[in-house]
Amino acid sequence: MIIDAQEVLRLSEMLRMALTQAEAERMAGDMSSVIDYVGLLNELDVSGVDAMGRAILDQAPLRDDVPGPSLGYPDLEALGGGAFDPATAAFLVQGVFAD
Repeated sequence: MIIDAQEVLRLSEMLRMALTQAEAERMAGDMSSVIDYVGLLNELDVSGVDAMGRAILDQAPLRDDVPGPSLGYPDLEALGGGAFDPATAAFLVQGVFAD
């Protein structure tokens, strides 16, 4: 399947992304390659493969859920690498998005 730059620009508008024409053309090639690769998966013979082999939870080997003691503030401070703030009882994480 071929995705052209116009389709990428249409999608970017729906996603509220700003792309230049050059970026749209590069992304069109990348997206087409990904879709073609996924299409190759349809050619695989999976007739001998059990569907969802280990996704059935009642058959999966699970450990017993054994309650244990909660971690105290000193333990959390040690685990958090300086990110745990005992004053707020929270882990402080640097923001990744601009306001």
